Formats: sequence, structure tokens, C-alpha cells
Amino acid sequence: MASNVLVSASDTATVQALRATEKWCHLFDVTEIFGNLSRLVGKRFANPGKDQERGRGALLHQLVELALGEEEHTDTGRFPDVPNQLLELKLQTSPTIDLGLISPDSRDAIQEGCDVSHCDIRYAIFYAHLDGDDVVLDSVVVATGEDFFNFFRRFEGRVINRKRQIPLPKDLFR
Repeated sequence: MASNVLVSASDTATVQALRATEKWCHLFDVTEIFGNLSRLVGKRFANPGKDQERGRGALLHQLVELALGEEEHTDTGRFPDVPNQLLELKLQTSPTIDLGLISPDSRDAIQEGCDVSHCDIRYAIFYAHLDGDDVVLDSVVVATGEDFFNFFRRFEGRVINRKRQIPLPKDLFR
């Protein structure tokens, strides 16, 4: 089985300051998130279908919320996936991470009037494989947006795409 990787030894200064406030006192630090999510490695869940990436992502989302002690499943379809933990999730069964329209290391606020920037968000990238009718979680990489490209190589490519995508290293966990 592949190794889990904690890329960021600590949260950004913004998230550390938030954790000191009463409103965000239940916000885990990035090492706690890593510890909780590492326990999901090896878990299996039913594959909703060959072309059902969003469905697989929704099932992962539910597992992650349970692992983080969430009592209710809340999937708004908005960024970040788990807003009360400032956590974005990615499930990888292919060699390219779809980052959407915003780069993880962006210093732009996640929404107008908010002190949290994209680089403050914590990312959990789960590597998985399909095994018959199941998805099996193989490993997890956790990083802040600020540190994201310290681990993953930014790939600009020749093709202009509306989404930012980066290839995963072929020998990442071998």
C-alpha cells in the first residue's frame, strides 16, 4: 500500500489565528486533519458507476465528514468542500488533479469580505483505485494551498483549458 504524506507541518498564519478565536475553536489543525483522514486509507465504498466521478466524490465527502466527527453531512457543492474545516477534497483515480478555476496558492480571498484566502485552504488528495464494484482508498496527501506546489508539480502545458490541471508523478508512491 502507498504512503500517506503530510506536506504542511502547520497551517498558514491566517488559519492559526482563526483557530484562536471562539468562532473557529473546533477547527482542527492540519496535522489533526491528516491523522483523522489517514485512518480512511484502505476503506472501500461502492462505485456508483464508471462515469460517476461526482458520485464517488460525494461518497468520499461523507466518509471524510464522519472521520472528522461531523454529525451531519453537508455538501453544498461549493468551495471548500468541508467549509467548517476549510478543507477541499480531491479523489484521484486518474493521473491528473482537476483544480478548477483557482490555483491553490492564490492569495485571493475565497469570497468577498472574507479574510481567508485560497492559499489558507487545506487540501486532502485521496488516491484510489477501482476494484470491481468498489472504490478503494490507497493513500492521502494533505497540504495547505500555500504549500500545495511544494509537493505537486505545476503543469501549464500547451493547451489552454478553463480548469487548472496538473499531472501526478508516475512514480509518486512506488
